[in-house]
Amino acid sequence: MDSVLVLCYYASVMRFAWMMALLLMLVVSCKPSPDTGAAGDISTGPATEFPAFRTMDGTRWFGSYVLRGTPPCEGVFEGVVELVLAVDGDQPLPLSLQAREDAVGAPLFGAARLNVVMAFQDDGTCWVIPGGPHEYRFNGELGDLSHSGSMDFTLSPLSQEDGSEVLSMPSGTLQVDGSVDVDLFTGGRAAYAWLDLEPELPIAPSLLPVPTPVLTIPQSLPVPVIPDQVDLRSQMTGVIFEGFPRPEALAFDGEYIWIAHSAENTVTKLGQDGRVIATVSVGDGPRTILFAAGYIWVGNGRDGTVTKVDPSSLVVETYLVGGGYTAPIDLAYDGEFLWVVTSWGNAVYSMNMDGEVVSRIPIRGMHPSPWAIAVEGEHLWVASLNLQEVQKFRRDGTLVGRYKVSNDPPPASGFEETPGLGGKGPSGLAFDGESMWVGINWEGKLIQLSLEGEVLTQIVVGGWPGHLTFDGRYLWTPAWGSSMILRVDVTTGETGFFPLDSPSSLVLTGDALWAASLFDDNLLKLVPGSSSTEME
Repeated sequence: MDSVLVLCYYASVMRFAWMMALLLMLVVSCKPSPDTGAAGDISTGPATEFPAFRTMDGTRWFGSYVLRGTPPCEGVFEGVVELVLAVDGDQPLPLSLQAREDAVGAPLFGAARLNVVMAFQDDGTCWVIPGGPHEYRFNGELGDLSHSGSMDFTLSPLSQEDGSEVLSMPSGTLQVDGSVDVDLFTGGRAAYAWLDLEPELPIAPSLLPVPTPVLTIPQSLPVPVIPDQVDLRSQMTGVIFEGFPRPEALAFDGEYIWIAHSAENTVTKLGQDGRVIATVSVGDGPRTILFAAGYIWVGNGRDGTVTKVDPSSLVVETYLVGGGYTAPIDLAYDGEFLWVVTSWGNAVYSMNMDGEVVSRIPIRGMHPSPWAIAVEGEHLWVASLNLQEVQKFRRDGTLVGRYKVSNDPPPASGFEETPGLGGKGPSGLAFDGESMWVGINWEGKLIQLSLEGEVLTQIVVGGWPGHLTFDGRYLWTPAWGSSMILRVDVTTGETGFFPLDSPSSLVLTGDALWAASLFDDNLLKLVPGSSSTEME
């Protein structure tokens, strides 16, 4: 997983446009979701006329969008859109053929909420309105039923209090599969969008609006611990096993090691003596792997799927997560659901053991915001890499805490323009039973957070740490930037290292630790004992 962070391409241009009329193209990749936005919506009419966005009944969708300016304006802007539409004021859009026949001509009511919109100033120039989310209301009507089973509909904007028409959605189509295609204009029709939205994935509803927690920024930090590093070759024996092409991620089922091969789209079952037991095909681009509830689960980054492998029969089933290029990058299990972090899907999904997606938690920010996850009691902690913060959720999707853990690299630091390093921020999480540990990649440090988000400890380890694994005493992490495996004592901060080129993943198997070398196509097994490195 961590090699993807280092290798992934990430670029965004954020320059505001302050010139004349702007024609924008909104490219929207939307996945449906319940509302999780902030309180304090901008009203589109008298407050008594409309219910709160979260309490509106109907069908819901959620997604990200990109605004691209055309000359003479320049700039690329990314945002998040939420949409809800209802028939007769409080009913979902009809999905069955009979329901659609009965709904022809029925009135529609809806709302859209965006965190980046365009408007014109008095002098005719265009600008991006900050401070979202911005909310807009519509009414309309369902049209006739086509021979294919789709239905067109029309919408009319309801005026804002100031009378401006910043956003309108004049028409759309309800497709046979429940997806919705919608025209959207902003900025007095200077900005255009074509939304292709998929059917809703529900989260447990909240009857009352829940304010979004304010980002907690520490006012003072403990003095960083900068320990001497111990060469673990004096304490451990390393055994190299060759012949494992592009070993991206590792898991352990209590008896066997499982290796996800990103180049060959396979998973290998390996004995602890290094003997290959079996190899099975999975989805496209496996990047993360986990043993949970008696199965091996694989997140496939290139096709947006999760594969379930029965470790005994080797029967394989693959399930779509979110639709489209969602890029699963990390997995966790809470005893009931599998949680899937999707770095391009801007969400964390819960999945039952039959592969059915149960809920979706939208994660704000641009790729790669959601990157790592850890389970702590009834809470989920998510490392939002691009946002440089850690977020704490209840399992019902309620956001209860946001904690700033990193900053942008300073100018001339060597990191801010370095290509190929991906996002710069929290790249790994581990729960030690009492507190949460966070790896900060470009700062080369681990920080310890209390469960209330207070920074308790900072340990400088260097080396671009990635995914974290806790064994009861030590934190282990593949340090891509320094080509080594790091071991950190969480009590003393003592840090040890063992050299390994292009370390991509590691897993504990009792007394041994296995690590993958992505570009050397081999595995390293570390066991306590006298110093040596052997080849198998």
